[in-house]
Amino acid sequence: MLANLADQTAATAFGYGTIASAMFARASARVRGYTRQTISATTTTITGRGPIIQLPERPVNSVTSVTDVTDPANPITLTSDEWVLRSGGVLETPAYSGNLTVVYTSGWATLPDELTELVCGLASRLTEINPDVAAGVQQESGGSESVTFGFDSYNAISELSTGEKRVLDRIFPARAGVVVMRREDSGYVPSMTRF
Repeated sequence: MLANLADQTAATAFGYGTIASAMFARASARVRGYTRQTISATTTTITGRGPIIQLPERPVNSVTSVTDVTDPANPITLTSDEWVLRSGGVLETPAYSGNLTVVYTSGWATLPDELTELVCGLASRLTEINPDVAAGVQQESGGSESVTFGFDSYNAISELSTGEKRVLDRIFPARAGVVVMRREDSGYVPSMTRF
């Protein structure tokens, strides 16, 4: 299990009250699930097909090694001048279009404040779920007062709120698809579409 993305120390720094550590675990799992990212600093090994590979974990900090494993019995380790890391975690290997194993580091050792605060806010909200909203109540009335719970309030019990998703979409923007095209007479079969 991965470490929580925030803890009580961070929550206190952002002005939140006491939050059970299990709620930080739940909030961290929801954020990782939505973004499909580890987020914490990590080393990842993937195998993909060159010459262009979109490295999945973000942000990419460094590439440790790139190895052509098209022939598993004779792997070829590429030198740093045989590959280029472009912005957005796109790895290009112009001379290699086979199977490549890439080892790289990604994520944050220290999370951005906006992300830490989001996890703390989510953990706090999970701690203080209104039982009526959890039961599906949309409106409560008492005398001359009435309270209406919006759909986002109910929805946010089991997932992220719309505002939280917007923040995460800003931190982890959608990536453009990568399409590799070759001329038909180049002898290369154009089946290298990645999204």
